[in-house]
Amino acid sequence: MGRRLNGHPPRLVLDWREIGGPPVISPNNASYGTSTIRDLIPYEFGGTVDLVFAPEGVQCRLELPTDWLNNDDQPISPALLARG
Repeated sequence: MGRRLNGHPPRLVLDWREIGGPPVISPNNASYGTSTIRDLIPYEFGGTVDLVFAPEGVQCRLELPTDWLNNDDQPISPALLARG
């Protein structure tokens, strides 16, 4: 078992914020890319996604468990390779 922080495995956090661009208009319908991000991260990696189309810029916070970084010499999922 890997290291734990307060009983939880460590997580990789990616925080993206766009600034200084034109005003953002939130789309009425999720695009393929947006749907993929929102669905893939939780389903495939057990992470979380917080994606906001704020007028001052898109903001996205991804949290991923770090155990997906180390596969302990196990084969990579064929589903992941197909997305390559």
